Amino acid sequence: MKNILVVLLIAAATLSIQSCKKKDTTVNCSNPNMTATAGNTAFKACGAYTYTIDVLGDISIGILGQIDAGNLIGFSFTTPDRFAITPGTYQITNGIGASPAGQPCRVNFVYKEGGTALSNSFNSQSGVLYLTQADGTNFAGTFNGTAKRASGSPDIITVTGGSFNVTFKP
Repeated sequence: MKNILVVLLIAAATLSIQSCKKKDTTVNCSNPNMTATAGNTAFKACGAYTYTIDVLGDISIGILGQIDAGNLIGFSFTTPDRFAITPGTYQITNGIGASPAGQPCRVNFVYKEGGTALSNSFNSQSGVLYLTQADGTNFAGTFNGTAKRASGSPDIITVTGGSFNVTFKP
């Protein structure tokens, strides 16, 4: 039940693709520390960071790149210990079930575009996150994956060319 609540909480911050024209969600961001392309949308966030997520006492570690409440990419590592997250390859899941074999925790993400409604949220289905740096304070890496709309039409969006370089924010 707590796993589903974590997924729903992250999903509460998603967005939808509203046109086939390439959009740029950058808002006065000259030096982004999280970037990706989601469908036809360029995503660039300044001020992305790592933080502790507490959902009804279920602690996870998150990475959040947010432009505003309706435009973000957020990752969740289902471990309460940020020092347990080490450099390496992580399979991205839908956030439900056991951790993939050989992986200390599940990793999932939410992509949100254009608003805070669930119909604007996409929950990860699959993908890969490569952590090149992870020391409990600084996290850097790349990611690609697919995500399914949380509510409404069952659209799938592909997130490619993702990268981040973030610091833990207590």
